[in-house]
Order: sequence, then C-alpha cells, then structure tokens
Amino acid sequence: MIIIDMLLEKGDKSLMLKAELEIGGDLMTLKAESGNEPLSRIHAARIEYAVKDVIPNIVKDLLTLYIPPQTLCRRVNSVHSFEPRLRAEEWTKIRNAASTGYRDFDVPLVLKLLNRLCGHNMGPKLREDMSIYGRYYDSIAHKMHSSIMFKEKFDTSFNDFKNIARGFEHIMHKRSNELVLQLEQLRGGVMDYHLEDVTDYLT
Repeated sequence: MIIIDMLLEKGDKSLMLKAELEIGGDLMTLKAESGNEPLSRIHAARIEYAVKDVIPNIVKDLLTLYIPPQTLCRRVNSVHSFEPRLRAEEWTKIRNAASTGYRDFDVPLVLKLLNRLCGHNMGPKLREDMSIYGRYYDSIAHKMHSSIMFKEKFDTSFNDFKNIARGFEHIMHKRSNELVLQLEQLRGGVMDYHLEDVTDYLT
C-alpha cells in the first residue's frame, strides 16, 4: 500500500486529499478522503515571514531597549555562569555589538540574552510571549511545520503574533497598534511581494 497526499486547487480554495493506492496484480484502487480545507503555500509563507523577518526585528528592538549594544559585552561578562552556554560565534557577535549593533544577531541568541540578562525585569506576560514566539521560531527553523497550512492554524498563529506585538508595544512605548498593523498587513497579503524567497524555501 502507498499513501500519498495530494493538493487540488479549485478557484480560491484548496482541497487536501489523502490517497491510498492498493496495488495487487492488475488491480489498483484509489481511495480519496477529503480533510479540512488547507490554505495555499503563500499563507504558510506569511507565517514564516512573520516568524523569521517581522518579529525578529521587534525582538531586537526590545533587546536594545533593555541593553544598549555598547554595554552588552560588559553585561554578559558580569554573569557568573551563562546557561545555555554561548557558542564561539555568539561570543564574536557579542564582542562586535558595540560597533555593529544587533543586526547580525539571530533569534535564538536574542532570546537567550533577554531571558538570561533581563528576565528579572520582565513581567510574566512578556516572558510568556517570548516563550510562545520561541516555540514558533523553533518549529519554523527545524521545518516542523507544513508548507500547507489549515485556516484554523493560520488564524491562531496570527492571533498569537498580534497578542505578542501588543505586549511589545506596551513595553517599548510604541503607538497603539503600530506593530500589530505590520502583522495585519502581512496576514492580509499586503506584504506578499516580500515572500518570493520564503516560498522557495517551502518547496
């Protein structure tokens, strides 16, 4: 028996079919069972763009608010033991932060620094928001997501992202909905011209 997943496009809707091919002698039967209605690859790409491009910039701004880049190396050196341990390439970025800022910092390093150096200054809501975002990032980074995303998951993801953005707006003294609007535009397709590289990644 061979199991295949098929995506059929019809108008603006997609239908996922799980097909069982039973091959025996000259007999081949095809059984198709319709599931929930998944969204197109572009919707999955919007999730990925939010996680890997939009929110990381916000998180770096948050790190800058708590720890100006010029003071980072001194702050890290003042910590008796840093867990999880910093890798050699992370130390290089930390030493260079005074001159280059946080532009080259990846999300795991930013979250690591925030949790270790600033956790005691953060309220439970902000810590929980960063934890939720970290799980989304890990899922994307390790390709534990699907390139076909069901509407319920798509809506839940963007609702989570907007809740996280609202919390960041409050902490960073941003205008109301300033960060949320970026995510709403991405969700609605306004920023799809950014997604070519992401959709290549999903194929």
